[in-house]
Amino acid sequence: INDSAPKQVPRLSDEAMAQFLSTGFLSLTLDALGDSLHRRVYQRAEELETLGQMDAFNIYPRIAELEQAVLRHPTVCGALRSVLGDSYVMSAHRSLRFATEKGQTMHKDTQRWPVLAHRPRTVYIFYLPAGCTLQMGATAIIPQSHWLSRDRADWSSVVATAANLAPSLSEHLCTAPAHQATAVMLHSSIFHRGTAATSFRVVDSKA
Repeated sequence: INDSAPKQVPRLSDEAMAQFLSTGFLSLTLDALGDSLHRRVYQRAEELETLGQMDAFNIYPRIAELEQAVLRHPTVCGALRSVLGDSYVMSAHRSLRFATEKGQTMHKDTQRWPVLAHRPRTVYIFYLPAGCTLQMGATAIIPQSHWLSRDRADWSSVVATAANLAPSLSEHLCTAPAHQATAVMLHSSIFHRGTAATSFRVVDSKA
């Protein structure tokens, strides 16, 4: 994907890089391409869900605009190059989370459980269409939890530690304003969960 990305992109400032390394996440505003592109992504996703064809691992061919809206976005490309270097590649891992009234437990997705690298090797990009509210089941992350490690035999204790950290570190809830799509870049070892949805009303970004 890096080969087709813009050649000249804005790199992260020293302050933004320090925030990412310290907290494990960074919110990125996706406003350079305009509102209509993100609306098409959302509308296409709704169509696929209605047809029962929402396949996470085949999402880019099914929603062609998604690659342009997110992975080729200058702000996202600049952030990825700043953290991973110019030769980063895209993993085959995808995930589509459908908000429910139950929500998720705290977890991390990385498979490199006991490994903590001084330099981030893998990051995730969470894409939030405009109008993604708290009530729609926002993703909650625990800042600084990417620094936690564990013994392979005692994973449950680290999950408990992460859950107990939430009150002291204040869960950060990922949302997007009505007129502004957002991407959140996360360290692959950060703890996160999908919160319970209390409303499925879509905020119209044209309102």
